[in-house]
Amino acid sequence: MSVSSHLGIILVVIIGVVTIIGVVIIAAVETRRMEKGQPSIISRKKNDKAEEEA
Repeated sequence: MSVSSHLGIILVVIIGVVTIIGVVIIAAVETRRMEKGQPSIISRKKNDKAEEEA
């Protein structure tokens, strides 16, 4: 394996870890919002886009 191959693998691992951390953070925020009875952040963004298109 060459050096560039190692760097590519490291880059993929870093991107994967960052993605997993992001998903966990979003899940935690959504769970807290659901417990408080507030609307979802994700569905609200989808609804805003749908209203703009209409």
